[in-house]
Amino acid sequence: MISIRPLEAADAGELCAARCANAAFLAPFEPVRSATFLTLAGQESAVADQLAARADGLAAPYVVLEDGVIVGQVNLSAISGWPHHSANLGYWIAERCCGRGVGTAAVRAVLAAAFDDLGLHRVQAGTLLPNTSSRRVLERNGFRQVGIARRYLEIAGEWRDHVLFERVIDDAVSRPLPVPVDVRPARYRDAGALADLVNVVASERPPTLLTVGGHTASSERRHGRSGEGRLVLVLVAWRDGAVVGRVDVVRDDHPNATHFAEIGIVVARSHRGCGIATQLLAAGITAARAEGIASLEALVFVDNAASLGLFRRAGFVEEGVRRGRYLRASVPVDVVVLRSGAIADLL
Repeated sequence: MISIRPLEAADAGELCAARCANAAFLAPFEPVRSATFLTLAGQESAVADQLAARADGLAAPYVVLEDGVIVGQVNLSAISGWPHHSANLGYWIAERCCGRGVGTAAVRAVLAAAFDDLGLHRVQAGTLLPNTSSRRVLERNGFRQVGIARRYLEIAGEWRDHVLFERVIDDAVSRPLPVPVDVRPARYRDAGALADLVNVVASERPPTLLTVGGHTASSERRHGRSGEGRLVLVLVAWRDGAVVGRVDVVRDDHPNATHFAEIGIVVARSHRGCGIATQLLAAGITAARAEGIASLEALVFVDNAASLGLFRRAGFVEEGVRRGRYLRASVPVDVVVLRSGAIADLL
């Protein structure tokens, strides 16, 4: 589970260990540090400076936690009161957490604090031009690009250009951290619940699934066994004692395209809007990557804005529209084709 909490003086030791473990990874993205920065004394001094800035109302420093362990920091600095009510956002995340949505969740949480608790109107952030991962983190949290600042910060000993972003409170409603779910491989006994989930969602109007329903526990079990290896995985989201979502990854049926797969996600209406689809997608991408899948494709109805946004935020790019590709209520409808490019670049 990902969360943030205000920085404390007692965090210096754990931050020192995390910083030392990630020193080489973070070096290309940060200013050159003093010789003592990666020591306990150095981290105690850094933490003391941040706490002093917080006491003066100039900063709001937080630590990022994964299952209670510090895996990074996210900070609001240069806080300005009336008439600006603004701050700068910065963060770092441990290398082992990259590509799993940790940065996105941390930024989402600090935005909620900025707008809801601190009463800020605007939050600014900047990324190095080549840092597409951080750019996606900001864009997934509603930031908009406002321009390029030349020689903006001295990073790794050189003055580097940065892409500048802004997020204004009115741009979107700040949302809480995603509701945690247990995402695990589907089991034999899940077949009935998986079939019920698809049938209920398929009956919604307007439809969001390409399937027309009619699934049974038997058909789900056959799905898990069929395809001569085409089916890569079915993961289920389990919460409140029930299956509330699923993600399927199926390889292309051409013998020379087994590195390519289609991904599909279903979430129960009762559990939408709280980050479960994002968690399922992240888990599906990670599992597909481990199975040797190099690229993913998703097919989404053109009017399914929520799913289109989900895949776009993860790094999928629209390749085009397939006209009349599927029937919906006996009427041909269009679907958007989204491709991932290299799966390693997602999230």
